[in-house]
Amino acid sequence: MKVSVIVPVYNATDTITACLGNLLNQTLSDMEIILVDDASTDGSDKILQDAKNQFPEKVRVFRQEVNQGPGAARNVGLSVARGDYIGFVDADDVVDVTMYEKLYSAATKDAGDIESSLDIADCAFYRESQKKALLHFDGALTGRLDAAKKSDLIAAGGFTVTKLFKRSLIEGIGLRFRAAYGLEDMDFLVRALAGAMTVCGISDVLYIYKDSDASLSKEMDFGKYYKNHIGAMTGIYERMRDLPDYGDLQLSCEYCMLALYSNVLKLGYKMRDEIGRELLIELLSGLRQVRKSCATIPVKKNPYLKRMDKEDIDVIEIADESVERLLGM
Repeated sequence: MKVSVIVPVYNATDTITACLGNLLNQTLSDMEIILVDDASTDGSDKILQDAKNQFPEKVRVFRQEVNQGPGAARNVGLSVARGDYIGFVDADDVVDVTMYEKLYSAATKDAGDIESSLDIADCAFYRESQKKALLHFDGALTGRLDAAKKSDLIAAGGFTVTKLFKRSLIEGIGLRFRAAYGLEDMDFLVRALAGAMTVCGISDVLYIYKDSDASLSKEMDFGKYYKNHIGAMTGIYERMRDLPDYGDLQLSCEYCMLALYSNVLKLGYKMRDEIGRELLIELLSGLRQVRKSCATIPVKKNPYLKRMDKEDIDVIEIADESVERLLGM
């Protein structure tokens, strides 16, 4: 089988039908769609079973008895996937019907067999909240990877859902998602890029990322936001620190951690009256400790920080010196 696509589903009755419509009509025929119901309570399970009944040769459905989050649901899918390549789709997004045929063709072009095909293929995506299309794997960062290219790809960011990953890459490094937090795909992607030898990107906009204002507002729960970002920071560090070539990739990994750090600092400052000064000082002091244990290179010596706005860098430097001073800005 060429491709397995894993979709974690939790209470997605408003969006899963549109998501499944284009997945079930993919122009690539040799593929499976693995739907993992993460203990939905809204009737999503019936929609998934209907899809399986209608397309039994293509759809497989698994159910979690307890809600554990999208990372754990994706891990269920990874444990049963049979495709040479694996893709991930979120239940509230939509993919173009040609997405997996194009990504698979790009990954296997000129390959004599699956072993010599590329490790990761990426496509452009449209982000609804920003009303713009983006491609993270541009031409300069594709082909055979050295440490410099890997570092630039890690710093460029991106999403797991716009990509196909060779299953042998994922299994070869024992890669799985963190189950306990959000942003669980960030450190997954960093580790995958560190392990990859070859990648490609196509400029076609094939993934519609539906991060609407309504969905974004859910992240304004500061406690959840804080927990998710610390989880991603420590996840990157713990996955990467023991790799033999971590020294070659450290600057880009620390840039990712500092970007996460800055995001929390800025939101904390914005919500300081709502959260309360004493609690916020406690939380941000803990965050600063995590930052200093994970990202040890001085900020001014990290060339990737040039990609940040000056405001973001200022926030990092002030908080490193004094959280109290940051909140008094």
